[in-house]
Amino acid sequence: MRCLVPQLSTVPFGQWVCPKCVELPREAPEGPAPARPAPAAVLFSNAATRRRDKEAADLHGKRVLWVGYVGRGREKERVEYWGELVFRGPLERPRYFWLEWDGGAAESISLVEAKKMLATTEALRSQKRG
Repeated sequence: MRCLVPQLSTVPFGQWVCPKCVELPREAPEGPAPARPAPAAVLFSNAATRRRDKEAADLHGKRVLWVGYVGRGREKERVEYWGELVFRGPLERPRYFWLEWDGGAAESISLVEAKKMLATTEALRSQKRG
């Protein structure tokens, strides 16, 4: 309210209009300014996004394997961690999944990460068969 002398630091409570604004040939707005709505999730996505959503939904319940190593040098020990993909829904994109590990921990992962883990899992399964 810099146009007033002395200046006001805040707008007074109730229905109040700046005296200089009253002199203008327009009506003062009633009440506070409307709040801008929060951006909504994209419900009606394009065809490519719908394909990714479907691809992600089709992976629900798949088992994945992550192989890691514990220790250093020659004492490294290979450990395997199994988990299950839980599809959270298309509005959770890009992190479509909860990956629930068998030990009880869980983490959020994307479709790309899930596909990499599935590819690794399939490669390791085929090595064991062959």
